[in-house]
Amino acid sequence: MPRAGTRIENRFGESIIFQQTSAETQCKSLEVEVVYRPQAPLPPMHYHPLQWERFEVRAGQTGCSTRFSKSKQGGSNRAH
Repeated sequence: MPRAGTRIENRFGESIIFQQTSAETQCKSLEVEVVYRPQAPLPPMHYHPLQWERFEVRAGQTGCSTRFSKSKQGGSNRAH
């Protein structure tokens, strides 16, 4: 079971760092930081019916699309 500070790296070059886990927040939230390498493949399309995601670009830029809109984010911009 991961705890805050646990780091996982996958074969696509993503690093996932757990900030808070559901065990640590009494099942209220899970917070992770995901670091993508440049030119990393996009995550697969997915849907969270009972959760929300927030993205914050800390360096460089990334694209974000939903079924409603597309945007390009860069340096300290946030997408909800």
